[in-house]
Amino acid sequence: METPVIIPTGTDSLCGLLYEPAGAPRGGIVMCHPLFEERKSAHRVMVEAARALAAAGFAVLRFDYRGCGDSRGEFATFGCADWRADIAAAAAFLADRISAPHVGLLGVRLGASLALESLAAIPNAAFVVLWEPVLSGRRYLDQELRRKLIKEMVTFGQSRVTRAALVKDLEDGKTVDLDGYPLTPGLFAAINAIELPALVTRAPKAVLMVGIGAAGAPSRDLTALQATLAAGGAAVDVIMAAENPFWNQVGLVECPDLIARTREWVEGRGSGGERLTVNAPRSTLNGAQTRENGPSVPNLDVERWTLSVERSLDSSERPICFRVGESLLHGVLHEPAGTQAGPVVVFLHGWAGSRIGPHRMFVPLARRLAVLGCACLRFDFRGRGDSEGVAAAATIRGMIEDTRAALDLVAARYPGRPLVLLGICSGGKVAVATAAADPRVGGLALWSAEPMGPMRGVTGQTRKSAGALRTYARKLLRPETWRKLITFRVNMRMVRKAVTNEETASRREIEDETRWLAQWRGYRGPVLFIYGSNDPETPAAKAGYTALCRDANIVHEWHDIEGANHSFYSIAWEREVLDLSEAWIRRRYMSQ
Repeated sequence: METPVIIPTGTDSLCGLLYEPAGAPRGGIVMCHPLFEERKSAHRVMVEAARALAAAGFAVLRFDYRGCGDSRGEFATFGCADWRADIAAAAAFLADRISAPHVGLLGVRLGASLALESLAAIPNAAFVVLWEPVLSGRRYLDQELRRKLIKEMVTFGQSRVTRAALVKDLEDGKTVDLDGYPLTPGLFAAINAIELPALVTRAPKAVLMVGIGAAGAPSRDLTALQATLAAGGAAVDVIMAAENPFWNQVGLVECPDLIARTREWVEGRGSGGERLTVNAPRSTLNGAQTRENGPSVPNLDVERWTLSVERSLDSSERPICFRVGESLLHGVLHEPAGTQAGPVVVFLHGWAGSRIGPHRMFVPLARRLAVLGCACLRFDFRGRGDSEGVAAAATIRGMIEDTRAALDLVAARYPGRPLVLLGICSGGKVAVATAAADPRVGGLALWSAEPMGPMRGVTGQTRKSAGALRTYARKLLRPETWRKLITFRVNMRMVRKAVTNEETASRREIEDETRWLAQWRGYRGPVLFIYGSNDPETPAAKAGYTALCRDANIVHEWHDIEGANHSFYSIAWEREVLDLSEAWIRRRYMSQ
């Protein structure tokens, strides 16, 4: 059973998902996610781990800190102390929910560090699992700032600022744009102060520390932390998992060995030898509708749809679930709060993304549109985000099917309102293909939508490869690049992938796209195109889509975000994209 929950924390609330086992749980586990874009990359691995642990008999709670994911607030207004309080609130919520004498924590990267620091406020924390914990906040921030500079290098051919200049700005009280996330001076100072094991004030009964990457002996830092925890009375196990560093990977990553070994350890160490009971009936949670209760939206096919409505975050937001085939899809519904009746906007994320979008940019736009009077649905495609399904089995055709199911749901809930699809990257392609065959779609907002069919010509592929070659040629002229080459710190696989353009479409995919584009010529709604001027795919997309729209008399407008990359990794770029999208909705669908 996977049930959306709302967790009180002070005067605020957190969005979470509770994974319950088939029988009475052996114990509870609270999962603590990492920060910034590491959360996006780690999301699916944490979902698969939660399901594996629930299958082993544990109740698992995944949740978003304040200002993160689906939870309330803006990222810039919170910090490490707030997020440690959120972890403690989540642990208390879970312990109360399953009547548990103890719970465990599982943290990833900075989430692991926050979990350790939270132990003083969680007296019933019996065990902790640490996946690649951040042991030095200073080194972690150094890596994040360097990653920002690398993205600038890829986007502009060179970084526009130095790491030292960024650090000086933060020390001088200025906020730094960390790929769309505001790194405030306060957050910088709080993370910079993280030094483990020095800050560990309480050791739980059992600890599993997992180093992730190349196989070998644990690092000296992990060994030092192990010694400190053991001295505090903890039984500490350290293992090395030869998995990809999933928290900074682009694309869907599977970590079966990591999950299996964690499950094995938790089954042996984590239950504390106690079998726990559940007080509340399994069919409800704080009044939530679940699969056992049936649908709460009238006139929907009972066999196909289920709507889960938990106590909402406020008057306009609530978790929502619906079924496609054998899979349950998770999302968040933003009810219209304005006095005007606006359109219904369905958000479609990219191939490896989730319903919050890159650097969480779907969330503030949905909230802004809801205030105007628009209903908004953000959901995860099958095999992505929180939704059920196998990631490896994901296809564009399946994403189109998911989108049509989402349209069925919102069309039944908001009859008569215009339906708009807003998609980014692969989600943009799904939006075009859906609109080509579904006359209910009355508008398209496409952010960095992939070129399709004949637009994927040799010219576009050559341009992308040539751009990569120029970038790496410039890098080869720099002494630091040669130092990395000599010490084997350059990821040659990624260089090769970028230069040779390995990710080419299959013949069937191109045939599908060509057919969808031909069908799309009959579409008669307006289209908004937003692209970054430094996205390598923009020239091919602009030439192809604008020519097609002109030939088919499709009303459209095109906006280039100057300097922006594919996912608009900048606070300023994000703001411009959101402003353009909101203005387009107002202009096309709402009276001034």
